[in-house]
Amino acid sequence: MRLMLEVKPDSGTIDGAVRWLMAMRSGKSWRSTKDTAAAVLALAAYLEQNPDELAPQYTANVSVGGTQVGTARMSAEEIFADPETITVGADALAAGDNALAIDKDGPGMVYWSARLSYLVPAESAIPTTEDIVVKREYSLPAENPVEADTQQPGDVVQVTLRLTAREDLHYAMLEEPIPAGCEVISGEERPWENPWDRREVWDRRIIFFFDYLHKGTHEVTYVMRTEAPGEYRILPSTASLMYFPEVRGHNRLVRMRVADVSE
Repeated sequence: MRLMLEVKPDSGTIDGAVRWLMAMRSGKSWRSTKDTAAAVLALAAYLEQNPDELAPQYTANVSVGGTQVGTARMSAEEIFADPETITVGADALAAGDNALAIDKDGPGMVYWSARLSYLVPAESAIPTTEDIVVKREYSLPAENPVEADTQQPGDVVQVTLRLTAREDLHYAMLEEPIPAGCEVISGEERPWENPWDRREVWDRRIIFFFDYLHKGTHEVTYVMRTEAPGEYRILPSTASLMYFPEVRGHNRLVRMRVADVSE
């Protein structure tokens, strides 16, 4: 788009490129920092040649299947406000025609995107990609901690994560949820034996960063301690590329049970 703005600013493909860029936006950014920077530079160049884009004054009526579901208004004062979101629940959709229509009254370009989403029970979610294969094992030893019966508060558990990359990858990260009722123990691992370059321990997850992930299998370990009694779901581990997040892989949800000392 930046090339066309320079060499052929009257090209009919530019408007389509702007709409595509806006449709690919997630909130106020794109899928990575590099993509966001490139998109901002391209859109800034577009606005230089099309200053009228900063002075819209219209009302857009949105309908699904012939039934109006919402209205959005845009003015120069609202141009940099958060995107207007109109949610249509499943109960409003009927079998057959659910065509989406947007009618605009007033000057200005309408930028819109539509997204269909649904949820499945976490226990039913299974890995569907082999870009990066992630397997998780607990030192109990068991792939699913609940199979090792009930853990006692204060038990120390070593977690081993095995990543298998189909090819050499740059700037990858592994996000591992920390089970509720457990705490990561710092200083128990041997960093020089791990393939990661940096790690961050947050309240609910631990993240490992890899500047370069070679093709093949790599092993990451960390240690945690059980603390609060209860039965917990351990969400899947997720490995992905920082700048190409569609290259990803994850494992399955498992469960852990920590005994109450009064039992």
